[in-house]
Amino acid sequence: AEASSSVPSASVSTPSSGYIGPAPADLHQEFSLLNLSERLVLEKLNIEERFCILSAITEKHTMYLHVTFPPNYPNREAPNFKFLQGTTLSSEAGQELLNKLEQTATHQTNKNRRCLEMCLRQFEAAVENICMDEREEAVTAAVAVSNV
Repeated sequence: AEASSSVPSASVSTPSSGYIGPAPADLHQEFSLLNLSERLVLEKLNIEERFCILSAITEKHTMYLHVTFPPNYPNREAPNFKFLQGTTLSSEAGQELLNKLEQTATHQTNKNRRCLEMCLRQFEAAVENICMDEREEAVTAAVAVSNV
């Protein structure tokens, strides 16, 4: 067991799951298969250091999501998510979203499944909900002004 912990993760094989990896190439492949919507922008991807930064912009908010992948991802190790400086969500809203992402990631990686696509879909849905809330606020404000 001690020898396997010092072996680079690229050569570690998990016989019970049949999964081999994760090598930087596997992480690269996971990113290459992503289909980001116009709502999300991949600002930076560093496969060697195992992190990425994504951004999303709404009318009132800017979000910079930093995702770090641990060495054994996705073998029972979920990525870490945090919002970077410049993110304008309230601390409460940001933490709620991070908790959802972490929950999804943990659920998938506990089954040795990759989770990036699912987590980014969840981030995208949250951004879309923020946009809808902003539109509703704008309509409500416009109606209130027109009723004066």
